Amino acid sequence: MLFTIARDIVRLTAEVGKPNGERLREYRDSNLESLKFELFSPAPIYADLERTKLLTELTFLAEQLGGEHPLVKQAYGGQSPARKADELLATKLFDPRNASGWSMVG
Repeated sequence: MLFTIARDIVRLTAEVGKPNGERLREYRDSNLESLKFELFSPAPIYADLERTKLLTELTFLAEQLGGEHPLVKQAYGGQSPARKADELLATKLFDPRNASGWSMVG
């Protein structure tokens, strides 16, 4: 869930400056209300589940590419997968009240 929220925020910032017809479908004016509903949802995000998902993905990355691959080294930043997951999950996205200041969603 956190990855999806983060991805949507990053993509939205890139897409919102484009003319409506040139944006990816999910960021067009006709879909912004739905996107806002998802981004500002009060539905809980479960930290333990997010950590497990992220840890699994980080581990999978190293298994597929090898621990010495430059992308793996960059993703891990010299840390173990568990430490990196904990660092990445130190975010305010768990609390939907922190989204109230986002003005880019119109």
